[in-house]
Amino acid sequence: MTLKFVNLFEKVHFHLTGTMMAEYPIYHMMRKLAHTAEYFLLGASACYFFSRWQKRYAWSALALSAAFSLFDQTSKLLVPGREFDPTDFPFDIAGYLLGIGLILLLQRSWAKRAVN
Repeated sequence: MTLKFVNLFEKVHFHLTGTMMAEYPIYHMMRKLAHTAEYFLLGASACYFFSRWQKRYAWSALALSAAFSLFDQTSKLLVPGREFDPTDFPFDIAGYLLGIGLILLLQRSWAKRAVN
């Protein structure tokens, strides 16, 4: 998904400017930030999902997100032209921690409103 997003952006950029995006540092940063956005959605979704069935749901969401991040990177070893990139992990981690944190904050806020 990240690669498709970046490729689309690169095509638009080339159409508008006539230059390739890969020449610029923004291309690399966009790829990394796309990881953060994707894992934000995973972390938030997992946290919300597990909150419906478990008491310690944030830990389950964290474990699932971390496992998926590791699986995502290791599965790239099986795809020709792709490689394991450990520099993606900090962006993955930031994404799912932000997603889990947002759900926890929203649920606390909703719980306080329900009490009042």
